[in-house]
Amino acid sequence: MRIVLLAPSTEPGRSGVGDYALALAGELSRTGHPAVVRGFDEIKDERAFRAFCREFQPDWLSLQFVAYAFDRRGLVWNLGSRLHALADGLPWHVMFHEVWVGAYEGAPWKQRLLGLAQRASIRRSLQALRPRVVHTSNETYRTLLARAGIASEVLPLFGNIPIVDDADDAELQALLARHGLGLDDPAARARQLWIGLFGSLHPVWPPEPFFTHLKEAQSLSGRRPVLISIGRLGPGRALWERLRRDHSTSISFAELGEQPAPIISQLFHHLDGGIATTPYQVIGKSGSAVAMAEHGLPVIVNRTERYGLGLPADDQPHPEPLYLPMTPGLPRLLAALPPRRPARPFLPEVARAFLAALGQS
Repeated sequence: MRIVLLAPSTEPGRSGVGDYALALAGELSRTGHPAVVRGFDEIKDERAFRAFCREFQPDWLSLQFVAYAFDRRGLVWNLGSRLHALADGLPWHVMFHEVWVGAYEGAPWKQRLLGLAQRASIRRSLQALRPRVVHTSNETYRTLLARAGIASEVLPLFGNIPIVDDADDAELQALLARHGLGLDDPAARARQLWIGLFGSLHPVWPPEPFFTHLKEAQSLSGRRPVLISIGRLGPGRALWERLRRDHSTSISFAELGEQPAPIISQLFHHLDGGIATTPYQVIGKSGSAVAMAEHGLPVIVNRTERYGLGLPADDQPHPEPLYLPMTPGLPRLLAALPPRRPARPFLPEVARAFLAALGQS
């Protein structure tokens, strides 16, 4: 099977969805199914894209969908007809990495109105494109799509940080030492609870009740919480600085900044847990959360926006048991974390499920 994946970008590190497509294409090719990634800008030159398809001779075209990659307002009225005209009869697959805004309970009315327009434009595009297979990353999005008349199945994400051996971690140790942290004193490390924040921090991310739970866990275990940021904090930098100013007497903060993937993987091996900034009901769309779970880390999820879909409430189990919602029992769990699950990449099984879905249609 030969596959062309269309993504926002083909430049590594520029787009999370682009990086996803590149990794998936690499795994597909490794298993004997040649796959290539083309950027959305390349489909503007219809003649060149058709010429490429004639040369590559794909069996499938896969659209890695993010509405804002096509339009600054996320409106894609004519996208489906444009893509259908390019396909020359080839079957389409669509992966919804995002759906529309304003779908959660209590969303601002402007966001809800824009979301209604986005949803209508997506329905129109899918009707024109007529994909044979549609996937999304979590059950909440699958239900939202179904209510819009779009049938889909869940294809879980894989992480965006390849798992590496942590044996040669001298560079990581030097980085941690510059921030007053160390791995060479086991007794001192045992008196700390290291929680990692990977990637950007949204300005509206709610620190409570997470910070209260951290302090309760410290009272139970005697371990001082250390919140370690790695990657770009982005627009949440002001929030990070305020939290550090307000809580530094009881919680330590370390900002490691942008680092290469091997350093991030090695850090994950040494953390006690991670914190996700994506709501629990759509946590499956977070590549950062999945990356931590692949490394065996329990991932604390403290955003509780609800989508009113009759789906599991935030205090009920998630299909990935490493995702920990904000429940009254969280402090006790943090105080006595169970042994970590062995690190395991999800990419091979995701690629197999992707191929199976295309092969069965």
